[in-house]
This record gives sequence, C-alpha cells and structure tokens, in this order.
Amino acid sequence: MNSSSGIMRKAKAADHLDFGERYFALAQLKHAGLAATDSRLKVLATFYSTNGSNQSILDIYRTLQKNKTPVPFSTIYNALSRFAEKGILVARMQINGAKHYEVNGGDHPSHIVCYKCGQRSSFFNYQLMDACKKQIQNLGVDTDEFSISINGICKACAV
Repeated sequence: MNSSSGIMRKAKAADHLDFGERYFALAQLKHAGLAATDSRLKVLATFYSTNGSNQSILDIYRTLQKNKTPVPFSTIYNALSRFAEKGILVARMQINGAKHYEVNGGDHPSHIVCYKCGQRSSFFNYQLMDACKKQIQNLGVDTDEFSISINGICKACAV
C-alpha cells in the first residue's frame, strides 16, 4: 500500500469532522514527525474544525464529548503539549491562568475575552501589532513573543 492510500484511510478516522480537516491534521502530524494515532488525529482535526481559534484543553475535550468521540482529558493534554513543542500550535496563558492553544500561523493574534462566560474571539490588527513592536523596541525589551488580551464583558453577559 502506498503512503497516499494510508493517509486517506487514517483521514477517515474521526467521522464527525470534515474530510479536509482530518486530512490536513494527518499531514501536519506527519510533517512534525509525530505518530498519527487516532487520538492525536481527532484532537488536532477538532482543533482545526474550530478554525484554529484560541482553545483550551477543556474546550477540545467538550467538543469531542459533544461529538461522541471521547478522548481522555490526559490524552488531550499530552497531545496539545506535543503539538506546541513541535510548532503546530502555540500555547498562551490567559488571565485565568489556563493554557489556551491556537494554530501557529506566525502572526500575533489579539484576543477579546469575556471574564464572565469565558467567550474568546481572536482578531488580527497589523497596525496595533506594529505599534506594540515599536513600543517594545523603544523600551529596549528583549521578547520572544507577545500577545494582546482585551478583557471585558460580552454583549450576552451585559444583558
């Protein structure tokens, strides 16, 4: 069997996901040199099905449970940690101290977080990022990375 048919067979493993999400997740795992286990495939493909947005371990766990493809919490934790080590995802700490993950796209997304319900949304504003980079340079701060988190109350919670 050639590797292409093996990829196609594995890509069908997580039935609740779009084939493209499964296939892309499998390709990412192989590119990173990680074994494409069913659990890793389900976790990463589920992450991509949320558009690679800012997700916690608990968010992924709940999504998998809701879709009737349970993966143990510890497996999700280990998988996301490995994905971050391999550069597939980026781990970020949120104000509540929980680690959240997002696709490593090379850019620095900003986040708006509701501190009542925890709803998060990501956005890119290159002018804002450029201003931050300039300020960091002006202060002479040596940084590896930075992110912006705006915290407040969403419309649903404000009612």
